[in-house]
Amino acid sequence: MVVSSGAKVARCARCARSWEPPRPREARRWSSGSATRIGRAQAERILQPTAHWPGFMLLVAIVRRPHGLAGEVSVELVTEFPERFVPGAKLTWTRGNETRGLEVASVRGHPGRLLLGFTGIRDAEAARALAGGELSVGEEEAFPAPAGFYYSHELEGFSCEDSRGRPLGLVAGLGRAPAGPMLTVRTTAGREVLVPFVQEMIVKIDRGARRIVLELPEGLLDL
Repeated sequence: MVVSSGAKVARCARCARSWEPPRPREARRWSSGSATRIGRAQAERILQPTAHWPGFMLLVAIVRRPHGLAGEVSVELVTEFPERFVPGAKLTWTRGNETRGLEVASVRGHPGRLLLGFTGIRDAEAARALAGGELSVGEEEAFPAPAGFYYSHELEGFSCEDSRGRPLGLVAGLGRAPAGPMLTVRTTAGREVLVPFVQEMIVKIDRGARRIVLELPEGLLDL
């Protein structure tokens, strides 16, 4: 997911929605398939890599329920790039420890959702078996983030400093909170602090140098 900050906006590419602490999942490291702009309440979800899934997987949709009798499913999109859902597109479906590859056979619009058909899924019973699963693509299939947007996983590990160049810590994650996207900063003292992903606090993001300049209210890092 790509994330952007609010009020006055510094932006980030939505891969997943707003930030929350990574949920410990077993086999994958995930980021949502959308980018976040500073100030938008969206971000990616990230899971830790393993030998089986050495790179990021981008979460692009969640299967909610079967639709009709012909094997279609209703999916909730968690990507800002719905154009990736076309017949022939390859997706990875996961639920808990279950994993399988799927190929999109058909795509239709539906209020607030997409209706997808998959090759080999021909009836409601087979479609029902997919309910609750997550659909993802490999990191190499990520759409380029629009200017001023950032994928949550790409910010992880960026150094943070104030406007005078004094080190503040490292980015541990970007996630969603009720108030909007939040940057998790692991301070030089070893504490984790949530910083609103808004332009007033995110002064500059330097992708090349993997560096973020922050302007924070006094005492925020001590909370």
